[in-house]
Parts: sequence; structure tokens; C-alpha cells
Amino acid sequence: NDNNGSGNRDGVEAVVSIDDIWSVSGYWNDGNRNDTYYPSNDADYSITIDKQTWYTIKADLNLDAKTANVTLAKRDGGTVVYTASNVSFTEGGLTTLTIQSPRYDSGTRHTYIDNITVKTVTELATDIDVVYKSGDTAIKTISKQLSGMLSGDSYTYAYPAYVQDDAGNWYKSVETTYVKSVSLVAGKTTVDVAYTPVDHKMYFAEGETFSDVGITTGLVNLSNGSSSRAVDAGVDVCTVDEAAAYKITVVATCRNYDSSSEYTVYKNSVNEANIIGSGDAIYRTQNNPYVGVQENVILNAGDKVILTGDSGNTNIDYILVEKTGEYIPPAAEATEVTVEGAEGVTALKVDNVALTSTSKPVWTITATDGQGYDETIKVNAAAQLPTVDSTASLGLIVDNIPDGIYVTATLSY
Repeated sequence: NDNNGSGNRDGVEAVVSIDDIWSVSGYWNDGNRNDTYYPSNDADYSITIDKQTWYTIKADLNLDAKTANVTLAKRDGGTVVYTASNVSFTEGGLTTLTIQSPRYDSGTRHTYIDNITVKTVTELATDIDVVYKSGDTAIKTISKQLSGMLSGDSYTYAYPAYVQDDAGNWYKSVETTYVKSVSLVAGKTTVDVAYTPVDHKMYFAEGETFSDVGITTGLVNLSNGSSSRAVDAGVDVCTVDEAAAYKITVVATCRNYDSSSEYTVYKNSVNEANIIGSGDAIYRTQNNPYVGVQENVILNAGDKVILTGDSGNTNIDYILVEKTGEYIPPAAEATEVTVEGAEGVTALKVDNVALTSTSKPVWTITATDGQGYDETIKVNAAAQLPTVDSTASLGLIVDNIPDGIYVTATLSY
């Protein structure tokens, strides 16, 4: 407020500046000298204020975003004279908030300040920890620094369908809506996501680990809230280390609602003879994914699972390969062989028999005369099993076979 209205000193005005970047300012001109107060060097910010009138200058400062909203209003009645929004600070952030007044030649100041109030209106939300937990045990923590977020703001985070701890154990998410929101608090916000242990062997990969093309994010019902465009040439998903029966699950969406959106799963190499299964996510929106399942897929130790897709339309959410049972090979028909020095016996053999420490191979031996006589017996095929997974040829010798009797055998588990 300038209470001096005499002589040629009209026009003395107050100055408010924010870090010398933005100012509400004025100047005087008495004909003999020119004093200009433009810390921003921008005359567009000059505002004429009335003499002998109180004004309130309010500056809302966001120290994280380095911006300010400024309002200049008459205190009596609150008439707004000027506003400025999202005024930027300097690179280093706010250093000073000053209010100053011009002075006359004598050094007397005639702009009066009633009071200055500085208070924290809303505190900053600085970071968030998303903690994957199984019961009370933390499996993994995902930390992220926040920028421009305040306490009370809503923040959206995503989490995966499956997560692995440092020891290699897998856990499955209890909930299947993989995108959630939380109201932030001042400082650090912590949220927990519940998981349950997986009790069988499995392999898991998010679609975005295969390709960075066409990644979409923030999608409810998709693991980690995202998916990625499939790769035509094929990507290696995993190499299994145990012969077993597996279930393979592929979750996919269609980038173009009414277009073909196919994927194919192969074993070891991309050719028609090695197709495990395929699916088409046509008509599936991003939040309504297609779930394709191939059950009882027999894989041997060292087999690779390969995924291909229509890169134009197919987005892969994730692929899951999980063991569902022990590998039980089909029964193998034994081949008759000759054993040198063992005339009068029937010798039978099956090559490349997969054996483990828990294998229980059994011979099924059938004797027949071709005229109605049949007799079948079963005997264990191996008295001593290997301590490591291996393959072997198993043989069987049948002695004391009466004339006219023909012996066959099959090997099974």
C-alpha cells in the first residue's frame, strides 16, 4: 500500500518476486529519474495498484514441481486484481520469496506490510514401496520415487501374476485385478500385495520381456498391468530341466478388436511338426484377455518352449509353463534280439528308456500258442535304478519256453 499521493511521486508501487523469475511489480517516473522494478525483465507483469489500499498477495508454491500460482487481490472485498498460474522457478528450485518497496530520495519507504504468513498446506508424497508378501514375509519390494505428487493424491500401481524370490521360489498373486490405486500419504507410502506359494515346478515370463514393441500399460486384468506385441520369428520362453507332463498357459489380447490375433507354441524349433498348441485372441479387448491352455504336454529335460505370434495384432500378457505330473512314457513294444551263446531262449530289448531314481519300469510278458492259449505275467524291469536321470537299454531273457509257444513283451511304467 502506498500512502504517499503528493507531488510527482505518484506511481510508487510494491514489488513481489519469486526467486527473481516472476514478479508483480511497478515503477515510478517523476520526470527526473526512472526507477524500474522488473526482476523478470518482463513489463507485461507490471500492475497498477491503488494508493492507500490494502492488498493481499497469495503465492501457492509447489516445491517439487517448481511452480507457483499467484493471486493479487484487494483485502477489502477480495476483488482479484491479477492471477498467474504454473509460474516456473529457476533450475535449482525456490531460493527466495521477497516483498520489497521502492524508496524516495530520502530513503523513506511508503509501502507498508501488515503481515506475512508462510504455512504448509499439503505435504509432498515422495516415494512408494509396493511390497509383495506371502503371509508376513516380504518376497520382494518395488520402490519408486514420485515427482509432483502430494499427500491425498491417487496413485495407480500394477503387480505381476507371479513373482519369484531370491531363492528361486515362485508365488501366485491372490487377486487377479493387477492394477490398483492408493491414496498417497506424506513422505513414503507403503502398500502390500498378497501372494501364495506355488508348490510345483513352473516357468513364467511377461510378454514385455520378449519385446519392447507396442507395449501397453495400465490395463486391468493383465499381469503387471501391461502386455507387448508378440514376435513372429519366435522367442525362447524357457528350457525345462525335468522330464514331466506340463500345462502351458498363454494369456493374450487382440490389438485390433476384429482382426485375427494368433499365437503358436512350439517345442524346440519353429516348424509344423513341433507345434504344441495355438490360439486366437480375436474379439478380445485389452481388459478381457484370451486364456489358451494346453494340458498334458510331455516335455523331456532340455526341451525348449518357443512362442510366436502375429506381431501386427497379438499382444502377449504372459506365458506360464507348469509341471502337472510325472512323465509316464507310453508302453514300448520290445524287439526280439539274438544273444550269442544263448540258444533256446527268447531275448527282447527296448532302447532309450528314460530312467530316474523313482522310475518303476515293468515288463508285461505274454506267452501264446496262437490257438487259444495265452498267459501274461508282469515283472520289474530294473532291480537297481540310477541316482541321476539317464536313458538306458533294458533287456529281457525268457528261458525254458515249451515248443510251440511264442513270447512277446512290452515295457511300461
